[in-house]
Amino acid sequence: MSTRSVLRSLLLSTALVTKVLTGSLAVADSAVISFTADVATYSGTPALDPFNNGGGGLPSAPFALINGLGGFAGLASPDWARFSGQIYIPDFAGDGTYTISPTNGVGGVYLHSPLLNRIEAVSLRTEGPLTPASLSAGAGRADGAPTQNRDDIYLPDFTPNGVAIVTINGDDVSIDYELDFSSLPDENAAFLRNGVTPTQIGDILVAEGQKFGSIGVVGSGTSVKQSAVIGSGGEDDFPYGGFNLFDAVASGNLSNTILPTTRGVIDNEIAANNISEDGMQTGTASPVFFTDPFAGESGTTFFYDLTGGPDLDASIALVPIPEPGAAVLLLLGVAAAAARRGRGVRDAVV
Repeated sequence: MSTRSVLRSLLLSTALVTKVLTGSLAVADSAVISFTADVATYSGTPALDPFNNGGGGLPSAPFALINGLGGFAGLASPDWARFSGQIYIPDFAGDGTYTISPTNGVGGVYLHSPLLNRIEAVSLRTEGPLTPASLSAGAGRADGAPTQNRDDIYLPDFTPNGVAIVTINGDDVSIDYELDFSSLPDENAAFLRNGVTPTQIGDILVAEGQKFGSIGVVGSGTSVKQSAVIGSGGEDDFPYGGFNLFDAVASGNLSNTILPTTRGVIDNEIAANNISEDGMQTGTASPVFFTDPFAGESGTTFFYDLTGGPDLDASIALVPIPEPGAAVLLLLGVAAAAARRGRGVRDAVV
């Protein structure tokens, strides 16, 4: 186990023990940390190295471009391989270290890229067009088309796939996030590895005999810090979920995704019963609507914005897809032979 993994495990264990000993902190403040990241390190087969065909060190020709999608408009954009993310902490106690994992429930993580899609996000849908208030606030579909039912809304995931460790000291913020695919349930890993149209990253990786091993984001910076009293309206512009900061070309891959989503936009759409699990499909309203994620908050909400400084460092590691072992191949051979014999018997009887 690497030193980084050992430290991560220690911090996570300490956070869980502290929670058991002290109980939940009786605070109602909240905080969101917004950041961007760019691919800085890659490990895996050279055939998919995003730096091979880039210009000036930028990963402007990532996996999808190298393997047969060079004609897709927009892949020349450096933003194609960037990440946009947030860490959301609903019970914020000020400066300190916060560890967010799939099991501890102390915060949410949002992480998205035009190439890899929603690495960390809860995906919900609209029942119909956005409210006039949200449209006036600048929200809309990433592809510029009019909003409608079943448009995507992405929000932070409070049971994230990876582990995020956030340290806040005044305006200074550091983030260490890692998604280890080997630790995911099979269905989660399969979904994340497959990617989405038009990148079809899963097909590209399989063609090269590769799969995702890990995705990470690490770095620190001095944030632009803002705060607002919850309920005052001053927090309406603070990001929540799909507040992606990509250029228009790269954002086009997000098609019917609503951008940008802020606390105000989410409040507007919840009040209008316009967010549900899968959106209106047959003209009948959905039975279950998304409830207000800010309902239990009072006090002050803080916004730590790292997006004005240098991108954090993102890492992508690919690992070979293991070939079946000799025992598995033997069993498959036996099963195939039995199937052939079974067909032969049935044919003879007929």
